[in-house]
Amino acid sequence: MSATQGLNLSAELRDALNDVTKGIERSAAFALLGESIGALPPDVTLPPAGVVFRVGRLAMDKASSHEDALFAEMRAEFPTYCISYAILAMTSACEEYLQRVLLIATLAALATQQQREMTGEQFQQTRDICRNEARQTSVDGLVPKILSAVRAETETVIGLDWFRGVYSMRKCVAHRRGRIGPDDVDENRTLDVAWRKPVLEVDGRQVVALPLEVKAGQVVSVGFADEGHSWRLGETISLTAEECQHIGLSLIIFCTELANLVQKAMLPLFGVQPPE
Repeated sequence: MSATQGLNLSAELRDALNDVTKGIERSAAFALLGESIGALPPDVTLPPAGVVFRVGRLAMDKASSHEDALFAEMRAEFPTYCISYAILAMTSACEEYLQRVLLIATLAALATQQQREMTGEQFQQTRDICRNEARQTSVDGLVPKILSAVRAETETVIGLDWFRGVYSMRKCVAHRRGRIGPDDVDENRTLDVAWRKPVLEVDGRQVVALPLEVKAGQVVSVGFADEGHSWRLGETISLTAEECQHIGLSLIIFCTELANLVQKAMLPLFGVQPPE
């Protein structure tokens, strides 16, 4: 006799959101680490890699590896490489999240069609269908599919435009090492993106560095603003570790808003009225 296993779709949704949040946070932290390592003084000697084989010729006439020209170039570019990886990793975490949410929404829809129970084989088939659908659909195109599955009233999600912009950067970084090509630009031959930026001000003046000394009587305020960026055809995407933090925050907001919409839409499917 086969065992029956329950599946809490709300818990699965919370778990998916928790995982994508952790993934984004880890990737943003990697960008910070890269910037910190890149700021080390030139006279700081890093430990040798200890590899048996190395691609490329080591300058044998140099006293130490940090004097090798290739090594010096890689060291200078290390923060840029870390930021590129952070963008790739953050968007990859979002890709996985959207696929998981698509499966959750699909299972919720099936449950309303008198399929409250399914065999392990049926579950696997459903998961394969969602995986194939995700593979054949643009990443941002998964959002309307998810909302449609749970009959969500809205077709928009706060932060979707941020996600689309960051994903456009991701494609450029992955396929063209960040150099803007014809596939990246619009009719104005530019790649235009935006994300949400937290703004800290003291007496109306923006704070650009910490730590900060605040005097008695000064007014500290925290707000948010959309930060736009634009690159022309042929230019190279250039970001800072701080901007990666803003991107990470924006992606977390987007993923959270999508989860909230799906959760709210699932409740009526199971005869539960969402709270006002």
